[in-house]
Amino acid sequence: MTASKGYAAPETGQAYARARRLCEDLGDVATLVRVGYGQYLYHLIRAEIGECHRVAGEILAFAEKTRSDEARILGCRTLGVSLFESGQLEAARVQLEIASGLLEEQQQRGAANRGDAGVTVPAWLAFVAAFQGYADQAARIRDLSVREANSTTSLHSRVFGLAFAAGTCCVLRQYDDLLARADAICALATELNFPFMLAWGMAFRGIAELHAGAGGGQAAWTDWPYTGKQTQNGPYPFGSDAM
Repeated sequence: MTASKGYAAPETGQAYARARRLCEDLGDVATLVRVGYGQYLYHLIRAEIGECHRVAGEILAFAEKTRSDEARILGCRTLGVSLFESGQLEAARVQLEIASGLLEEQQQRGAANRGDAGVTVPAWLAFVAAFQGYADQAARIRDLSVREANSTTSLHSRVFGLAFAAGTCCVLRQYDDLLARADAICALATELNFPFMLAWGMAFRGIAELHAGAGGGQAAWTDWPYTGKQTQNGPYPFGSDAM
């Protein structure tokens, strides 16, 4: 459905809602984690933050009922992102830190695979910490997310981790580092044919070049439509760069 209609199509949202109800009825926690995240992304991309809160809360309630760490990690992770989107940075960080702690507990129990949460949770946590002004912590957590990204078998998670690390550099005004990271994102996204992440890489490259005096910022916006990816707006860090 996402391939044919897109993440934000009404049919996609309806399909995810039906799939999640079925997973809950069957007690299929593993599939619920994937379906719940898809449903959350549907609302997030549509900027329906209230619905994001609702889905995250329902996932957390299901986690409590089933005592599932996987569902709780997803619930805390999605709630944290929703809180960030609504400007509640400290509350967002609390939820993301809970998710991070649960991931660490899983690893200590010998879990071999932290999944995409092993990339996305520290990536978001670093991003939030950067916005809060905790530069050293943000850089440390960012580097953890990059190590996780480089070791994951999920190509999408890998590019996501690299892109969010660049976003954190942007918020921290680390423009020399940003340019190298942007080039790496563009190369990998081009190789994998991921137009949305290529757009991010081009945007980061433009910001870095703009601050280096190369005038690349305008080129990034000029080239944005040619990635073939239409979004409601540009990447998050364009907004942060204007702060």
